[in-house]
Amino acid sequence: MSFLKLISSAILQRADRVRLTQFKPPALPSCEYSQEHQISKRHYQQYCEQIGWGDQGTLHPCYIQMLSTPLQIKCLTTPNSPFPLMGLVHKANSIEQSRLLDVESPFTAYASYVAIRAHARGWEFDIVVTARQQRQQVYKAVATYLVKAKAPHVEPRKRKSGRQPFALPETAAKQADFTAGAAQGRQYARLSGDYNPIHLSHSTAAIFGFKRAIAHGMWTLARSVSQCAQLSNAATGLQVDASFLRPVTLPSTVSCYLADHENDNNFYVVSEKKDTPHLIGRIRISDD
Repeated sequence: MSFLKLISSAILQRADRVRLTQFKPPALPSCEYSQEHQISKRHYQQYCEQIGWGDQGTLHPCYIQMLSTPLQIKCLTTPNSPFPLMGLVHKANSIEQSRLLDVESPFTAYASYVAIRAHARGWEFDIVVTARQQRQQVYKAVATYLVKAKAPHVEPRKRKSGRQPFALPETAAKQADFTAGAAQGRQYARLSGDYNPIHLSHSTAAIFGFKRAIAHGMWTLARSVSQCAQLSNAATGLQVDASFLRPVTLPSTVSCYLADHENDNNFYVVSEKKDTPHLIGRIRISDD
């Protein structure tokens, strides 16, 4: 399937409301899609420029997850998939990258569904992406998505009252401010192939109920990792876990904070006033 046809299928994909509103979770399609990659130095350089990744001596841990976008779209649009692409909420990502990954050699990426579970607002499901190189798994990423549905387990949302204000840990130190410009969504879309309308412009985002376009969650995560991953030459592996809390609207400036704890770096992306959390995560570095 050509890239344009894939995007068209994604835009036209509709939720299977019958299956999503039943008592039991809908069965996940037993699909697996794969694609061989040879990393393009030019494409990777453009990616690094967008997310502020310097010469760390290792591949950015979010890059293969970005390359897997077409495979994930294939999963979402595979026959018998009950999920829409438009309207999904990206909730979390977990990434494990091995130091054995050779950026000069080709690798094969795979994507498939792995789990589904009830959520207070519908169903939450996971798509796993792995990469194998010379018969070894060198990469694994699990992306968690929420599809909103009026299933029997979903109760009417209650108006929140007395919500506790967000507060950064006292040990968190500011790493940087970074700006997501008005064109950021379109720039990242050209690199990633993720042309979800909510990221492209105010007018296209408004169709889906957003007052302003929002940044891609994986751009925000990658930009944060670039600020907080302090790698050593002895690093043998890198693990990133992140939860997306509130989208970053375009344009806007956000702040990234880091709290060190041994080999774990807990990071936070918050508004300039520090009262709105956008993303929280953890980076774990394995050394020899």
